[in-house]
Amino acid sequence: MEDRSNQTYTPRVVRARINIPARPWQVYRDEYRGQGFTVNNFKAMQKADQYFNGLEILLASWWYDDHSCWHLFNWPQAVDDRVMCAMYHAEQYKGGPGMLPSAYKGDFEKFRADWAAGTYDPGATYTFKLENVEVLEVLQEEAWHDREPKRAAPQNGRSGRRRAASAVGKKKHRPKSKAELLQAQWERERPRPKRPAAGWMQAAAERANRAQAAVIAKRKEGKPG
Repeated sequence: MEDRSNQTYTPRVVRARINIPARPWQVYRDEYRGQGFTVNNFKAMQKADQYFNGLEILLASWWYDDHSCWHLFNWPQAVDDRVMCAMYHAEQYKGGPGMLPSAYKGDFEKFRADWAAGTYDPGATYTFKLENVEVLEVLQEEAWHDREPKRAAPQNGRSGRRRAASAVGKKKHRPKSKAELLQAQWERERPRPKRPAAGWMQAAAERANRAQAAVIAKRKEGKPG
């Protein structure tokens, strides 16, 4: 297994359309039977799916879960209200049996206020099944990047300053991907201080990097990943 401990990772990012056929709540009950969900939970799943259905948004595919699903990554301001409503309904069945219920259970006004303030954090990335996603355009390919080696502290004297200046001049520049450029444009269009999408992306990246580091550590110890 290749050692990637000295590399950073960027996921595959696509512009995609969500295609989730409208289904009665009873279909959700049959799909998740025996997992402790209630009728209200199934109805909330149904509503969340239909708010997302038809949207063109950015999704990411990650190495740490073997590309088993698409992760919500970002969206334009024009569909922000629909994403907000979808995520509110997702909060209604969040937690699952034996876990604490969502802090937004039955409280749309609190949810909307936190969303508008940019303080809402779902605690996990929202995902879509592979079969419910139509990829329209690949904006960023999955890639591993070598970390830049740490530079030695500059020595005293003119020669040391010259070497330091030379090292700075040789710093590698990675052009921004289409995904990064599009997200920057969307962030400029968002009302301030609302930046929930940016916060989610940062949290997703941090979780992915932690998962990556854990898998690499286990493999070094000879344990299964």
